Amino acid sequence: MDVLIPFAKHVATNRVVSVDEVPRGNACGCVCIFCDVPMQARKGGINREHFSHQPRLVDDEHYCPASFQRSIFWMARRILSESREISLPSYDLTFDEPHYGLRQSSTLVDEQRLKYDSIIFPYFLSNLAYDVALLNVGEYTLAVTLVFGGIDTPGAFVYQEQALAHVVIEMRPIELLFDNHKTGFRLLMESLLLSSLEGKRWTYYPTQEALAESFKAKFEAAVQAFAKQENERTRRLNSGTLRQSSSEVRSVNQQPLAAGNVSIGRDRLMQRVSELVHIVQKLNAQNVTSGYLCEACKIMRKPHSDICSYCGHKAYTVVPITSAYLSSLEKKYWCWNYAEKSLAVVPKIGSTTKANEDRGIS
Repeated sequence: MDVLIPFAKHVATNRVVSVDEVPRGNACGCVCIFCDVPMQARKGGINREHFSHQPRLVDDEHYCPASFQRSIFWMARRILSESREISLPSYDLTFDEPHYGLRQSSTLVDEQRLKYDSIIFPYFLSNLAYDVALLNVGEYTLAVTLVFGGIDTPGAFVYQEQALAHVVIEMRPIELLFDNHKTGFRLLMESLLLSSLEGKRWTYYPTQEALAESFKAKFEAAVQAFAKQENERTRRLNSGTLRQSSSEVRSVNQQPLAAGNVSIGRDRLMQRVSELVHIVQKLNAQNVTSGYLCEACKIMRKPHSDICSYCGHKAYTVVPITSAYLSSLEKKYWCWNYAEKSLAVVPKIGSTTKANEDRGIS
């Protein structure tokens, strides 16, 4: 078998164990976690310490669903079950709407060494590409999701119709540990899982809903104030009490064309505005309540995507996708000059269905 299996089940104790916890060879007293075939512990030599099926008990026709990642999940369950503490990073949340001068930052959770009373695993660990542990901490429950990348895990973890605080732990660094260390892998994994902050991030904490509502109220008030000012300006223009210079006319009606943008063309600019708005509307249709607005290309994406898949930039603004934000969005994007800024960075937005699906907007 090509897979180097780091852990096996010790028959006498019914525990998942590592090679350094049992005797060498067939005397290890272990069976495969996945197919129950007796194992042998491979210690020393050139390769990393690992388990393998006893050769005399398997042949080329033998199928075992073992994988490195699933082995890691089994050992992670043991490590989390035998401990009662885990290090967690702080959770800092920022809502930002620079167009209205709004910014709200809060630390919801401080960096800490969390003590938990008990733990349960709500899912049977079969072919899942992730695992979930529920840590009972006093009167509340924290969901911890273990993933090896590629799994979309935003927001709260919903369990029995309750939205739980949620931490995601990226397990890919553990693969590097196994690749770089021939021995002592379990202890290294234990340290990374329980003591390190690497790969850990919060995706939800219950108090963030109140913060989001607070910012939403401020945002909607700012939008209404802006609309009121624009309505008053329009009324005064229509009544002839406010005269405009030619430069002011261009600023209001043709802002993207005012400074060297004629070469792009008004039609192309309006097309890009429509594309940008369409993406936001798609996210809203998928019940995405806030998005990451790329500071470079002005294209909205789902939250928790650190890098823009359209232009590769990392800077973004968290924007609540509210009814107030969606109202007259094409007009807003036009006035904010988003089309020109977007075209300068991303001349063409992929139009194929697959491209849009990959970006999570279809």
